Amino acid sequence: MTDGARVEDGTLVILDARTPRVYFFYASDGAPLAAYGNRGRGPGEFSHAIALDGSSDQVLVLDQGNLRISHLRLDGDTVALVGETRVPIPNPRDICVIGSRIFLMGLHEGFLIHEVDPSGAIVQSFGRPRPDDPTGGQLGSVGRLACDEASGRIATVSTLRNQVGVYTADGDHVLTDTIPKYLSQQFEFNETVMRPLPPSEGYYHKVEDLHWLPSGRLFIQLVRTRPKEAPPHEARILDPTDRSWSSGGPDYPHRVLILGSDFVVFTKETPYPMVAVYRER
Repeated sequence: MTDGARVEDGTLVILDARTPRVYFFYASDGAPLAAYGNRGRGPGEFSHAIALDGSSDQVLVLDQGNLRISHLRLDGDTVALVGETRVPIPNPRDICVIGSRIFLMGLHEGFLIHEVDPSGAIVQSFGRPRPDDPTGGQLGSVGRLACDEASGRIATVSTLRNQVGVYTADGDHVLTDTIPKYLSQQFEFNETVMRPLPPSEGYYHKVEDLHWLPSGRLFIQLVRTRPKEAPPHEARILDPTDRSWSSGGPDYPHRVLILGSDFVVFTKETPYPMVAVYRER
């Protein structure tokens, strides 16, 4: 399972890039509603779907292979393709929405975040990569993007680096900070080759997911590349108001796809792919 979102009516939506299919579920009990998607290059088909997000009445699916965004709408038990948006950047990494505004993550003309209109034209670009990135921003562009409807803020975090950035929807910089207790993958560079180095502690961290909590804090889930017998996931939580961090919990045992005010949606790949909905009591 690749990504997940919750649309305004409470429906849960899960993307499985391998199928490739988009699955719709009832939020109350996780019962399936509908599924959509086929592999291909035609309208509504997916070549390499990598991310999705939900607006008030649509689900937007980012297809990196076809360089387009498919707009889907659920009507009863039927899913319809209601529009497509051209992706104007060459290597998009993630998508999020605030109202009807669409934001993409990916390095393009020196910026990491791009707002696009329904036709695919770039409205604005913001968020510079780290100046010490020896790849000119390519490392920093591999990551996650999250939009917070309540505050109108956008957060981005690099999968391979420990930098978090927060911006307003109009591109104003709010903060940049580093994830504490984070072991980054190190690389050796020459003019043509980037070679990963063995981790000094036997493992390193990678960012797996980024979510805004209902409280306005940022939940960052990390995965540790270490022996299978060790719990692989950790969590870091950032409060943007005072830039304070907490860590160590909640250390969910599996990847978190969706976080709500009273529920969490996990995915696990073994012994077979599955999605589980846990509701607070």
